[in-house]
Amino acid sequence: MVILDYLRTSVKLRFQHIILHTLLILASTTLYGQRYSGTVVDREGEPLPQVVVSWGEDRSQSVSTDFDGNFTIPDVNYRTIRFETFGYEPTEYRPSDLPADGIITLYEKAEALDEIVIFPKDNPAWRIVRNAIRFKSVNNPNNYNTYRYTSYNKNVITYNFDIDSAMSSADSAAILRDMANAEERHLLVIESVTRKFYKSPQRHEEEVIGTRISGFENPNIATIPDGIQHFGFYDDYMPLLNKEYLNPIASGFEERYVFILKDTIIREDDSTFIMDYFPKRGANFEGFEGEIHINTDGWAIEYVTAEPWDKGKISLSMEQWYTKVNGGYWFPRQLNFELELERFPFRKNGAVMVGKTFLDSVYVNLPIPENIFDHVQVSVREDAGQLDDEFWERRRLEELDTMEVATISHMDSIGERYNLGGVLRSTRHAYRGFLALGPINVDMKRLIASSQFEGTRLGIGLYTNELVSNVVSGGGYFGYGLDDQRLKYGGELRIDFDKPNDFWFRYRYQNDVRSPGLIGINYWERTSFAQQFFNVRMDRIEEHAVLLRSRAFTFHIFEIGAKHFSLEPTYNYSFIPENGDVQNLHRFSEINFGWRWVQEEKIIANYGQKITIGSKRWPAVRLDYARGISGPFEGEFNYNKIELGIQLDRFTKNLGRTLVSLEGGYIDRPVPLGMNFGYRPSYSPSFSVVVPNTFQAMRFNEFYSSKYVAMYFMHDFRSLLLRSGWFKPEIRFFQGVGFGYMDNLDQHVGQQFEDMRHGYYETGIAVDNLIRINTFNMGYFGMGVGGFYRYGPYSLPNIWDNFALKLAFMYSVN
Repeated sequence: MVILDYLRTSVKLRFQHIILHTLLILASTTLYGQRYSGTVVDREGEPLPQVVVSWGEDRSQSVSTDFDGNFTIPDVNYRTIRFETFGYEPTEYRPSDLPADGIITLYEKAEALDEIVIFPKDNPAWRIVRNAIRFKSVNNPNNYNTYRYTSYNKNVITYNFDIDSAMSSADSAAILRDMANAEERHLLVIESVTRKFYKSPQRHEEEVIGTRISGFENPNIATIPDGIQHFGFYDDYMPLLNKEYLNPIASGFEERYVFILKDTIIREDDSTFIMDYFPKRGANFEGFEGEIHINTDGWAIEYVTAEPWDKGKISLSMEQWYTKVNGGYWFPRQLNFELELERFPFRKNGAVMVGKTFLDSVYVNLPIPENIFDHVQVSVREDAGQLDDEFWERRRLEELDTMEVATISHMDSIGERYNLGGVLRSTRHAYRGFLALGPINVDMKRLIASSQFEGTRLGIGLYTNELVSNVVSGGGYFGYGLDDQRLKYGGELRIDFDKPNDFWFRYRYQNDVRSPGLIGINYWERTSFAQQFFNVRMDRIEEHAVLLRSRAFTFHIFEIGAKHFSLEPTYNYSFIPENGDVQNLHRFSEINFGWRWVQEEKIIANYGQKITIGSKRWPAVRLDYARGISGPFEGEFNYNKIELGIQLDRFTKNLGRTLVSLEGGYIDRPVPLGMNFGYRPSYSPSFSVVVPNTFQAMRFNEFYSSKYVAMYFMHDFRSLLLRSGWFKPEIRFFQGVGFGYMDNLDQHVGQQFEDMRHGYYETGIAVDNLIRINTFNMGYFGMGVGGFYRYGPYSLPNIWDNFALKLAFMYSVN
């Protein structure tokens, strides 16, 4: 019995040992053969980005945590795993000790709490930055021959409770409700997926293949990777909101930026230098502050944060993370931004938009077919807003969290109840000034206007949109001036043969007024505000016109058309033709040709419309030719009329923005005054504002010519010259020069004018932002003043009449 008991006990113990050993082996196999994912946080539970997680012999293998502190180790079959970053005590774990919940906590170093910055005579960070600048052209993605990628973009708009102490009871109640809602959901979630192709130099093609906005059915607007922040932190100047900011990684940084070397992460093949940067005290330029990591492998940017040093009503900060892709090329991997509104419009609390972009399927310097590219750089696929959940689950590179899912569910129910999708679609033509009400577009510009000639003008314009037809559209307008007490009206019919290539035909009729001597050169299809608002003289015009327009060779637009119109002065004027038959009403028949060229013009086809951003490197060129023919449709004049304009808009490092226009016109036969060239005046003694690309000190109807050349120059120094705390005036310098000649002056009777044959000159300066008015807590409406002086052969007898004092207006977010 004793022996049996001993045998039973021995077998039982051996069996338990076998089971325990087997479980340990299984556990070990499971632990050492699988990936391990987790999140690194500080003692407050905040995620820590850019923590180096290393393992293997001599720490030869490593990864870095992303912007949210997340990491994944592909295989934990190593002795120890180390977590380290600047300012925190490094920590090591055995694989068996790794937390089951994946939360790794790091604690600050005691000496890091009170950092002392010492500036040596030759800052050691300068050598690192100089090397990064030396290799900028090599590492800049836009200098690669080609690249392509797919991106997933998520933007979350959420509450921001930065509350003033003085609030009404209604404000307090509203904010309390928002606080309760903020515990469960955000305000809005926006997602998009894009496919991007690039070919040097400056050939871009990006298609939005999926877009979704919580609460809005089938949205026609989408976010893109470089829609808010600059793609690639390498250009000397980077546009952000409405300003250009000087990159800290730019030549001459020693005079403008301070760099502090904080830490160095040394690996077997390379090292990463971690630095803080910010503008020098008293610096007068738009600059960033943030943290930058430079990798010695190619002296490339590995990680960077940036936010404006001088913050305003809208604060934008960004993060960019770079990694090596195929062929060893450095390329952005993730782009984050945070756009903070100090206050949300019409509410006490503010809002924050948090954006994340993940780049996937990145390929550099692989062939891309030329037929991929056209003149539209960003477009939205027609079905992009109609994709199902399966598409998003497959394309989404970061899962939605609980609050984001709750936001989508909540907003979708509201959107269905209040038809928010229809509300959004009604604004799809807002860029051109239209409000879509179902199948009808209302021209908001026609509702009310004002001018020196008509006084207050009331009216309306109604046109069909794509809900009626994608091919044929039409409509009309009317307006009534309270001062001149005349009705104006017009209409058009348009046929689109090929919308992507801007191939269309239009018939237009108008019975309206226009300024005499109107310059026809139009670079960006915008009307001349100064001419129509300030001029007290107008010609009545009745016109029938047809026009055929098409795009060719990517960046060229060609037009051919014909028109018949009559001009009748509303002022005391008569034209004496060669046959001596004096008339006030004159009829014209024309054949027209037009050409517009903007090389590398950036056009975005988003939100239901095409929006031009212009060209960074090339000027806009516009040529118009008209052949006047007597006989057909009672045309009275034979002539050739040519207008040519070249406009360059360029931003220069450390100098600011320059806008220069060179224009000229020629008409070879005597014609009535209204068909000649009246230049671009913008000064009225009663009230004037600064208008670029005009003669600032020239009165209206003062000069007319049958042939002329003119140069309009403006340089905007922004706030580079003067800046002190809240006082941020922006200085603009102006220069205007013109020459002209009028043939057969004796044929024009009733009006006194000159032709500028001896040369017209003016110089001026405008100081903007002298007064800054908070606008709905979203920015500042700036008011300033401009002073201009005309001199030379056409200076006025009274010296004080040569001075023109004008108001200047601008809008800024900081």
